[in-house]
Amino acid sequence: MALDPKIVRVVDMSSTTETIRALQNGILDAAALTLDEVLLLQHSGTNIRILLVADISNGADAVVFNPKATDVIGIKGARIAFEGKALGAYMAARMLEKMSLAPSDVQLIEAPIDRQERLYVSGEVDGVITFDPIRTKLLTLGARQIFSSRDIPNEILDVVVVRDQALQTDPAAIKHLRDAWEFGRKKLVTLDPAMTVGVTKRTGLSESELRTALKDIAFPNVKESEALILGADQRLAETSLKLWQIMQSYGIAPSGAPTPKISGEVRR
Repeated sequence: MALDPKIVRVVDMSSTTETIRALQNGILDAAALTLDEVLLLQHSGTNIRILLVADISNGADAVVFNPKATDVIGIKGARIAFEGKALGAYMAARMLEKMSLAPSDVQLIEAPIDRQERLYVSGEVDGVITFDPIRTKLLTLGARQIFSSRDIPNEILDVVVVRDQALQTDPAAIKHLRDAWEFGRKKLVTLDPAMTVGVTKRTGLSESELRTALKDIAFPNVKESEALILGADQRLAETSLKLWQIMQSYGIAPSGAPTPKISGEVRR
């Protein structure tokens, strides 16, 4: 069923920081976050559970390089722009690990997402750790993709979290949110015309660019989501441990702090 605004109201927030603060203060009951944000929120003492896995990057997050740069210098010594957040640091660490390189072999330059395209075009950086829509735009400009989340399956994902208090006080609304999410997921993966128009307006991608971008993102259904969160192989817990360690090494998470426990909400 479609989302009923009388049951669940969607609120656009101006930043992730604002979203996290609203969750901590009980202004929001649920939110879509990256896994690193969930870990920091858990570490802060906010009682939340993962309701579902919203999407899994299967190539949408990537490291793209100027072909001229790689032809001349290769990867060693390259200047690579990244957003400065945990996701960029994680992608950098996993790329270097896969390529048997050390962090000292490259120069990571913090750059917000809205500056990455300009830095690439001007030649101020040789490569960029980025995601759509910037990834698709840079590839259109001739960038070469050398590493992506496809090389580390099920490690880069977004989740929907819900406050424990909301689960206790209004479980019917949380169930409606999950059902409505699944309704919207089906429309997105089948490229429903109305859904496509809304997404292109929001992202600035053309319809053809959107179709290309969606090929590199998986949108798990409810059962697949539950398997990732609660499955016996503990895939989400393993990824969380790796991510937390990298966040600590980059100073994003406090050194020595134990990995926050990821809790999932069983479907009711």
